[in-house]
Amino acid sequence: MSECIFSGIKFFGRNNANLYFGGTATASSASDDAAEACNGDFNTGWQSEGEGTDGTQVFWERNFPDGMSGDTIYLANHNIADIQLSLNGAAAIPPSKTVRADDNAYSLFSFPYREDITDIKITGSKTFVVNNEKQIGEVLLLETVGQFEEPQELTPTRNRGTEDLKLQNEKSFVYNGGEAWSFTLDIFSLSQIDIDLLELIQRIGTEMYIWPCGGNENQFLLKRRPNRFQDLIKVSIVGNSNPRFKENNYNSGLRDSIKFKEVE
Repeated sequence: MSECIFSGIKFFGRNNANLYFGGTATASSASDDAAEACNGDFNTGWQSEGEGTDGTQVFWERNFPDGMSGDTIYLANHNIADIQLSLNGAAAIPPSKTVRADDNAYSLFSFPYREDITDIKITGSKTFVVNNEKQIGEVLLLETVGQFEEPQELTPTRNRGTEDLKLQNEKSFVYNGGEAWSFTLDIFSLSQIDIDLLELIQRIGTEMYIWPCGGNENQFLLKRRPNRFQDLIKVSIVGNSNPRFKENNYNSGLRDSIKFKEVE
């Protein structure tokens, strides 16, 4: 049965676990590849070697020299059924939520905001498909920017990077270079919290993550991109906005429209 609870569009700041913030990544095996789980690509990451038997405990660990901040850890494209996480050597905890996607899963760990995160350790011993090597696609350490209280209109566009070369026989040679998302967010809000959030995400000025499902893909009747739990998309704001009152009525809610493009 679907969850009827509404979850508004949610935004996070930059990924503080990314490699360019320094520090090290290690693992119980294939340690040279441990850093691949912090490269920004959900589809590549770390995979164990010789630890595929269920019951074999593995670990993946990320250290930060100066401490990083965050309130959310999102694990993308992993296959560890009993996955747990420890911060700064504390007792391991299970995820707040895990959603399966075929043979893999996406897990969310939420905790009170802290600025002193120096160590992230992920452990587990079982895979969703029995006796597979353990894998983690990407580890994201995020700070919540905010979440809309009211439903807003988000129009996604799936942009395909294609080049179409027309041949003399009227057929075409089409080169497919990949795809990326762009979004138009049309706002009409009577909520001061939502209006403040809209202003905040426009002031950030750097890349951020947009989560269209807000953490609850089951509020939608059907599951489709980009409204699934695993559709956490890195974007930047492009173009201008036009904040205004409806028909210049000062007692009406705010209207605005902003655009995002997916970024590397």
